[in-house]
This record gives sequence, structure tokens and C-alpha cells, in this order.
Amino acid sequence: DRYQRRVHGGKESVTWMNEKEESRKPYDILVGTPPSRLRYIEVKSTTSDSKTTFELSSHEYVTATQKGEQYEVFRVFNAGRPDGRVVRIANLIGHVERGDIAIWVAL
Repeated sequence: DRYQRRVHGGKESVTWMNEKEESRKPYDILVGTPPSRLRYIEVKSTTSDSKTTFELSSHEYVTATQKGEQYEVFRVFNAGRPDGRVVRIANLIGHVERGDIAIWVAL
């Protein structure tokens, strides 16, 4: 699998959940190998350089709440362009609870 590889000295694996087809999972990437602590990564992209809002499905929101610090969002700006950049938002719900980030939940 091109997107499943060993990282951190072979201690963790990286799995792209939608490599073959839409998985309907509330995250796009799973990092780690049980029984280790897993990380659930949702990727949100925009072709804009400045659009700060993004939608979460209700399923993504519930999962982010349940997983807490294990749920991360990678926000991709200028997607598909050479000047693209990625911002990692670790512990999304913690940021929401502190008022650092406002989110839209699609029902």
C-alpha cells in the first residue's frame, strides 16, 4: 500500500482511510498501531489562502469530542497550488472549548 507505511522506527503505521473508496469514517488518516495510542486525522482543504472557516459533519464532531487529544485537523490552504501550506490543529475540541477556534457543524 502506497499510503500505509511505517513511521517512527517502525513503531507506527499510517493508513489513508479513503485510498480505495470513500470509507465514511469521521477521519481521513489513522496513525498508530494498536495497542498504542492512535491519532485520528481529518484533512480540510481550501483553494483559498485565507479562508479560516471549515465544516465538520456531526459524525466528525462527535468523534472529535470522544477522541479528544487524539483527534487532529490538518487544514490545507492553497490546495493544489505550489504555494500550498498545512496548519496542524491538535486537540480540536480543546481549542473550541477555550474559544480559540469556532467551528460549523453540518447536521
